[in-house]
Amino acid sequence: MIKSILAISIVICGVLIFSNRVVSADADLSGAEKEAAVYRLYATYEQEFPAVTGISARKALSLHQQGQVVFVDVRKPAEMEISMLPGAVGAEAYEMRGTQIKDRTVVAYCTIGYRSGKFAEKMAEKGLRVFNLEGGILAWVWEGGSLQDAGGQTVKQVHVYAEKWDLAPGGYATTRFGFWQRLF
Repeated sequence: MIKSILAISIVICGVLIFSNRVVSADADLSGAEKEAAVYRLYATYEQEFPAVTGISARKALSLHQQGQVVFVDVRKPAEMEISMLPGAVGAEAYEMRGTQIKDRTVVAYCTIGYRSGKFAEKMAEKGLRVFNLEGGILAWVWEGGSLQDAGGQTVKQVHVYAEKWDLAPGGYATTRFGFWQRLF
């Protein structure tokens, strides 16, 4: 009996730890509190890459509407499968052809702006100017920017990496990694 209970517990823990979890946004915070939390978190992270120039989601949205921006998604492939900014390329694709992009503003993003800030810092060391999307994909959706799936269809789903960043606006389904997925 004890062995059966232990086996079932291990299976349940494995499912919870290794699976992406689709959840609703935290109902305990108001929309305004979530949006403020996005920018508050970004403000703490940006101190780790002071030489990187940030760009607001509003400005990036304007550049997108004018066809003057290339978005670089620096998140994990599993995050990008859920949704991306329109026309975004992955970090590897950008690194292969980044020197060829001369006529548009390059903006890196991730969930909140930490990983993309580090990426922009790395690109600066290579002589490439990359802006960091302040507040990441979360700020983008708060400003009314759309997201697309791999097929180019507009979606209302965003991968928020982990519970701490589950700050999407109402109307968005969120997905986050289990504990072990964040590690690998």
